[in-house]
Amino acid sequence: GIYRNVRLVCTSDIHIAYGGVFVTTPAVSRDEATVRVEAEVSAPEGADYEIRNIVLGPNGRRIGEDDGDGTVSIRKPELWSTEHPHLYTLVTEIVSGGVTVDSMETRFGIRHIAWDRDKGFLLNGMPVKLLGVCMHHDMGCLGTAVHRRALERQLEILKGMGVNAIRTSHNPPAPE
Repeated sequence: GIYRNVRLVCTSDIHIAYGGVFVTTPAVSRDEATVRVEAEVSAPEGADYEIRNIVLGPNGRRIGEDDGDGTVSIRKPELWSTEHPHLYTLVTEIVSGGVTVDSMETRFGIRHIAWDRDKGFLLNGMPVKLLGVCMHHDMGCLGTAVHRRALERQLEILKGMGVNAIRTSHNPPAPE
């Protein structure tokens, strides 16, 4: 049966492909971060359009926009960490004939990750021991239907136990 939310997505001929926005942070410091955006657009051959990328800060205010090259510079970024999971919102718009024909919001964190053979996993330059669990898509006695608050509660309990990494198993997790 259907145990997850169902979505019907209607698009114009020119639209962002499903799962077509990919965000990376190739250069990160406490003073400035570079956000790199790759967007896959589905459009008829020869279609005329442009891609705009706008970054909203954790407070929801506009803090940056690309110059058409897919990169946005963010001054004094609030870095994402397990203790302070600051999230930004990328708004990707497809504009054709002066009209926005599609848009998509993508949440992301600005952080720097690295592996060091002596120090292990580094998050924003600090060693972090990964304490993870493997989660199935079901909610135990609640079943497989998606209950947003039950998912939040489960994550709160796991974090209280010291968990800071999750791997999902078997089926892709629900977007929630």
